[in-house]
Amino acid sequence: MSDLLKAAQAYADFLRALGLNSSNAHINIEESAHHAAELMAAWMSGVDAVPPHLSLMPASEEGKVSLQDLPFYSFCGHHFVPFFGTVSIEYYPYRKIAGLGGFCRVIDHFSRRPQFQEYLCKQIATHLFEELSPKALRVKLNARQMCLELEGKGAGICVETVHILGDGSLF
Repeated sequence: MSDLLKAAQAYADFLRALGLNSSNAHINIEESAHHAAELMAAWMSGVDAVPPHLSLMPASEEGKVSLQDLPFYSFCGHHFVPFFGTVSIEYYPYRKIAGLGGFCRVIDHFSRRPQFQEYLCKQIATHLFEELSPKALRVKLNARQMCLELEGKGAGICVETVHILGDGSLF
């Protein structure tokens, strides 16, 4: 459970420790700190939350199900700046398929915490595999890492991670 008042005060203290104040930054430090605390609390809401279940339906075992370019936003657990991009999910059903909205809820759940792209990819894949029990599942994340960009290492660099569970030869 977050304490927004404490978080806002700590954020204001953090900004002042960096040498910012309302006159040199042309912002209201207290107001900005409050907004930042609210945003960070929302972005970190997945830390203690229970992962969502998929809505499952019986299905034939024919063909592959593919969802492409589902957006996600997360926070780098190393620098605490955003990384964001898309998730693509492919699976070969075994007796059941899932409602499409559930995939977005799972992605959002695991994205809302301090995170590393490699772990995020694995967490999404593992949860979906446990829920679906497919023949095979592949999760691919393409993301821009703002820590790289803010350090001047190049704008628009995309990092790709892939996690495969089950019979990978199907892909």
